[in-house]
Amino acid sequence: MHGVPRMDPYAQVAELYELEYGRLEADVAFYARNGTGGPLLVGGCGTGRVARRLATDRKVTGVDRSAAMLAVARRLAPELRWVQADLRDFDEHGFSEVILPNAAFSFLATRADQQRCLERCHAALKEGGLLTIDVPMPAFHLWSIRDGPERLAWAGALPDGRPVRRTRQTRRFLAEQRLELTDRFYIDDRLVHTSALRLRVFLPSEAEWMLEASGFAVDEILGDYSGGRLQDGSPRILVRALRL
Repeated sequence: MHGVPRMDPYAQVAELYELEYGRLEADVAFYARNGTGGPLLVGGCGTGRVARRLATDRKVTGVDRSAAMLAVARRLAPELRWVQADLRDFDEHGFSEVILPNAAFSFLATRADQQRCLERCHAALKEGGLLTIDVPMPAFHLWSIRDGPERLAWAGALPDGRPVRRTRQTRRFLAEQRLELTDRFYIDDRLVHTSALRLRVFLPSEAEWMLEASGFAVDEILGDYSGGRLQDGSPRILVRALRL
């Protein structure tokens, strides 16, 4: 990885991440319906939720820079191939499909980071291969609020029954299209970890020119996992592009 290595915000909470996100299915169902069926690379795979659910009848590789997240992925699906690498520098080839799920692309904070990631995705795909990028639609109505309050984002229970919750506090930097998120994890109402996340927000039109400049042709941009068209109020930006 070039430059100064970034800290891993999930190093202490990978198991809690899996507890929160592990059972989500809507995006997996979308990828299953719309995939190529060939070799698949999941970039920013985290604890492997998407990768392991799509691996029932195809070859799947997961890539993530977090050793802690990959440790959970390997425990839950040791039969799959897991690669520790940054999305800006991974070196994989021969895939018919690449997925960047659950806002993984938003963690690339600069245009240079985004370009390097798309170059690596292009190199990983065979000609005509499919790239899908999934990020949240910007919540435009909130951009006038610079500093948001700490809010409950998720609540659950550990295997031993103890309550666990995650809160999120958001700072917005409109000119830089940047979000700074502070996630706090509580067990038995006791703060056990704080994670700082930095995300870049981008618009559908940006996705088109970024992909076209990186050797892709945008096939469609959708607004939700049911395949609805992108419109005002859509919860997601789902960009599907073909490698030229």
